Amino acid sequence: MSIETHHTVESLDGEWDALAARTGATPFARPGWIAAWYAAFGRGKPVVRIVREDGALAAVAALEARGDSLHSATNWHTPAYDVVAETAGAARALADSVLALRPRRLELRFLDREGLALPAFRAAATAAGYRVLTRRLMESPYVPVTGNWEEYAGTLRKLLKELGRRRRRLEETGRLSFSVEKGGDGLESALEVGFRLEQSGWKGRRGTAIASCPETRAFYSNIARWAAERDWLRLAFLSVDGRPIAFEFDLEVDDVLYNLKPGYDEAFGRFAPGKLLCEQRIRNTFDAGMRSYEFLGAPLPFKLEWTSHVRERFILQAFVPTVPGLVELAAFRFGRPAAQRAQRAYGRLRGRT
Repeated sequence: MSIETHHTVESLDGEWDALAARTGATPFARPGWIAAWYAAFGRGKPVVRIVREDGALAAVAALEARGDSLHSATNWHTPAYDVVAETAGAARALADSVLALRPRRLELRFLDREGLALPAFRAAATAAGYRVLTRRLMESPYVPVTGNWEEYAGTLRKLLKELGRRRRRLEETGRLSFSVEKGGDGLESALEVGFRLEQSGWKGRRGTAIASCPETRAFYSNIARWAAERDWLRLAFLSVDGRPIAFEFDLEVDDVLYNLKPGYDEAFGRFAPGKLLCEQRIRNTFDAGMRSYEFLGAPLPFKLEWTSHVRERFILQAFVPTVPGLVELAAFRFGRPAAQRAQRAYGRLRGRT
């Protein structure tokens, strides 16, 4: 077994992708996603830590060094974080190698309870003597595709009845159509339309829409191109007389549909076009015999109308057992006032010695 550290994704792209395909990794742990994230949002130095067994890539973690701390290559545009590993043992060896770097703090966000990273890094940090905090960060709703559409729809009678009424009212204004753009020559124009729809509502007013920030726009544009090359991209639209009024930026990977970003034209808000498109996309997953429809992100009310199932995402923080590390632990556990008192006490101690 050997350990390596790389500072670019490109040097590992092919074998990383192959490992991800063999192990069924989500798209968010694959090199194309990570490369786009580093380019758009990276604030520190990329640290790609890997384990090789008999020369073959066995495990990889995408991290970022900020000063003397290490962080997962994640932010609020990351639906989930995990390592890519052949086995749980390889994941643990990878985690041990990361802690062997002795960062002042290790912080991993959006860890999936069912993933390899959470147990591996928690055990490795504890074994290395680090003080570990693990907290639930959020719950992401999803629809498990079991049975058929009629059975699932039977659990949503009130919602679907209301949507049926709104659909009939919308049909009075023009001809409805659903379409999905997968890439090709129409990709850039489809992205422009989708980004404009996603920005037209409350996201645009709050400055959280894709098009509100150049870095965010570049990130999702690069993700779209990368996914289109692999036939994973699904830009779904609901249109009236050819005019798009609702949009979903979806990825379809390994029989799972991931809804990265939705949006709709607020001028048609009274018809609930976003929900009508969502109904169609969930129905598509049942018709295609897929495994799940993943809403991703926070458990907003409009998502919970469709399901009570959620995937838990966690944050793991590990603090080196030194005075500076313990002061930082106090800051996160008890808040800034406690940390400031600890820092003053530490300063007085150093002054006396």
